[in-house]
This record gives sequence, C-alpha cells and structure tokens, in this order.
Amino acid sequence: GSQRPFALPFGDPDLAAIAHAGQDAADLLGLARSLADTATRQMFGDPLRSDVALPADGRADPATAHLLSSVGWQSVVLAGSSLPPATPQVTTAPPRATITQDGTLAAALYDEQLSSLIAQLGTPQSAPALQRLTAELATITAEHPGESRSVLAVAPRDWDPDPTTAGPALQVLRRLPWVQLQSMDALLAERPSDLRRNGLQYPRKARAAELPTEHVQAVADAHRSLEAFRPALTQPELVVPQLQRYEVSVLGLAWRSRITELAAARQPLASGISRLYDGVVVAPPSVQQLISHSGRFQVYVQNRLDQPVQVQLQLQPRSGRLLVRDPAPFTVPANGHHAVFIAVRAVANGDAVLDATLWTSPPGAEPISPSLPILVQVHSNWENIGLSGAGILLGLLVVAGLVRGVRRGRNPLPPESAPDADEEVVRRESGRRWPFGRGGDGPSGPGPGGTSAVGPGIAGTRTSPAPTSPASPADAPGPGLRERSAGSDDPSGQHPVRRQP
Repeated sequence: GSQRPFALPFGDPDLAAIAHAGQDAADLLGLARSLADTATRQMFGDPLRSDVALPADGRADPATAHLLSSVGWQSVVLAGSSLPPATPQVTTAPPRATITQDGTLAAALYDEQLSSLIAQLGTPQSAPALQRLTAELATITAEHPGESRSVLAVAPRDWDPDPTTAGPALQVLRRLPWVQLQSMDALLAERPSDLRRNGLQYPRKARAAELPTEHVQAVADAHRSLEAFRPALTQPELVVPQLQRYEVSVLGLAWRSRITELAAARQPLASGISRLYDGVVVAPPSVQQLISHSGRFQVYVQNRLDQPVQVQLQLQPRSGRLLVRDPAPFTVPANGHHAVFIAVRAVANGDAVLDATLWTSPPGAEPISPSLPILVQVHSNWENIGLSGAGILLGLLVVAGLVRGVRRGRNPLPPESAPDADEEVVRRESGRRWPFGRGGDGPSGPGPGGTSAVGPGIAGTRTSPAPTSPASPADAPGPGLRERSAGSDDPSGQHPVRRQP
C-alpha cells in the first residue's frame, strides 16, 4: 500500500535524555513538535502527522513514556525486545501494545531481525539479505497457518540505499503470495493488546548513550530565559523562532557521537540570548537627594535592540526609610532611551538604597535585567529647617526696624502745629509789600508818573519824609480802624491804611 510520511520532532531530539533532565526540559519536547508542524506546513501545505515518536534504538523507559504521553503523543515505535510478549509461548510479539497505566500511549513494536535485513537492501549485501528476509517472513506465516498477522519492520535513521538495487528488492516482496505490504496508518489503527505488566526493558547501555544531563539542562535554562524575555519584544517573530530552532537542534540524536563538542555548540545560543538581555538596561543614576517628605527623581532605561521593547521598572527598598510607588509599564524605542519618574515618600532620614529591576509587562518568571542599586540620601527635615530659618530671619528684620525707629526719636512738633500751605504762601507775599506812607521805594513803590498803586481806586502822592519828631497822636490809627486780614475780600492783598481828612 501507499505510505504516508510521518514527521519527527524538529531536530530529532534525544527523547530519553530530555525525559531524564527534569520537568524544566519537558517544554523543549513540545517546542520541537510545534516547530516540526510549522516546517512541514510550509513545505507541504499541510502539516504531516507528528503524533508518533521514534526513540533512539527503539528503547524507552517508563519516564520517557510518561513524558511522551504528557505532551500529547499517542504512539511510540519501539523495538520488540523492549517489551517482551505477555506469554512465553508467543515468539513473535504482537505489533501493538499499551505501555502506560492510563492507556494514553500505545507502542508499535517492530521486529528487530526483519528491520536489520531491510537495512541491508540497496547495499552490496542486498541479494543475500533479500533471500534471508523472504525466509523469515515465511517462517512467521507458518507459526499460525491460515491466520493473518501484522509485523513491523523499521529502517534505521541513517539508511541511504541505492535506488537501483533497493527498488527491485521491494518489488520482489510485493510479489510474494504470503506477504502483503500495508501502510503505517493501517497498523496504528489496529487495537492494542492488553497492558504489558512486565514493564519496559531499558538496558544500561542505552542509558549511557544518552546526551549528558547537564547539557540538556543548560539548553533548558536558555529556553526558559528566552521565554521570559519574549513578552518584552514587540516583534518576537524576528528573533525568537530562530533561537528556538537552535535550542532543539543541539539536542538532536546526532550529537551523541560528538559529546566533546557540546559546550561549543551551545555558545551561539547563549550569545544570542545574552544580546537580548544586555540590550535593555537601567542606566546607572547619580546619588539622589530627597530634602522634603515626598518627591521624585528620574531613571533612564536604555534599549540597544533593533525593535521597541515593553517593560516595567520595579523598585525594592532595602530599608523602611522610603516608600516607593512603581511606575506604570512603558515602551522604550529601538536604539533609544526612556526617562522614568520615580515617586518616593520619606519615612525616616538617612541613606536608603533602592534595588531597581526591569521586568516584562506583565512580569515574567524572572527579571530581564540585573538589579541596580540606587542610593537616595533622605533629609526630609531640611524643609522644616528652611521654613523655620526663613521665619526667624523675617522676625529679626522686623525687630531691627522697630529698634531703629525708636532710636531716631519722635518729632517735637505735634502734627496739628504744622503750618498750612495756603497761609504760608499769603504770609510770604505779604512780607514783600511796603505799607503806604512809610516812605522808601519798595516792591510797591511809585510807578510811572510818580504815582504808586496801592489798590483799586486808591491813589496818593509821594511826600517828603516826615520830620523826626514824634508822630502826633492824630497820626495813630483811631479807634474803630483795624488792619484788614489777609483773608478779607480786599483783592489787592495789601493792608488798608487810614485816610487823611
């Protein structure tokens, strides 16, 4: 019948070595199967069937069977001798058997002698191998005459036959009357026999041939680190699949013969993941000063990768001197930086250390940057000291002003004794005019024509000076005559004089 190809996990990893490396390595097996589905879909348009496992040399122990069942495999191809028949009378084991207690994993058992003969077809030993193969098939048929039985033969992984000799040999098998070739799908469709209670046979030689456990664990650690960093990448498809394929490739069965090269084989994987983690870091800040009860300071996050990253910064105080509020998640541009403002509140004075760590958003299983200590010197009482100092200085200035005013003394004149401005002007103007009849030229002396204006409608003649004798009583002002005050209605502003009769 026609054969449909099956897909092995990507890189053909060492299933037993992964199973014996612990639970952390189990994800690698599921990853290898997923990558195989993707690769075959791209190659053939549809993914090939990948639920059949083929361990190295057809050997698996209970731990390997349990791992295969837990990650979704339904069948595993094993050597017939790894699972002896339930009854000693049967020399040829049936090709199908359940090998897990819960019945989730069945084995397809191949005949090791027939498989070794198939491997010789297409080689210089092709002719004798074909004769021996024909005889063995006849013997198996003779064990139960008239009963149809299925047997399975598996070619080795490295089988590379010559088509000119292998093709004709297979045509001979097709023409044998007691042989009918069928597909692997038909065999897997057969109902498995009862559970084999004598367990899987896994010799020490098979265990010694596995990849070293420390190698598998190192790859598992690299895988965990890659998955932890993945949420930070805005375009993970540009970086992650390539590293994932390399992870499962260095776990392939082909590395069993190159044990001494495993450390060098892991180096490109470690370097690729290190470039991711080293590309996003917190820039070392200077010593921060907090001189009030609350405040904030800046921290810069640098991104050296070729794509933006989404991260968040978490700060953990080493003491109770500070309370810190973690900032919200943020995006750092490609080959750029981002300033993060950290809000803090002082609880006590002194030096406080904050451990700044970058995480993905949301936080993953582990941080994506090493912890960076930030020193904050807290002096929250300086604010009170500054306000108190300013108040004291202001008080001293007020006291100094008062003392200076007291030392200068008070004004000896009361405010009400200050002269009136209008009266002062009138007084000064009055002092410039000479009274009529007093003799001498003054500011109001005779004008042109020998007359002297003393007021409207009043004129007098200039006389000679009076004799030096005492003035007669008639010259003194009589009773009832007074000088008019400056505030009178006389527009001349001069003092009135007594008329001569």
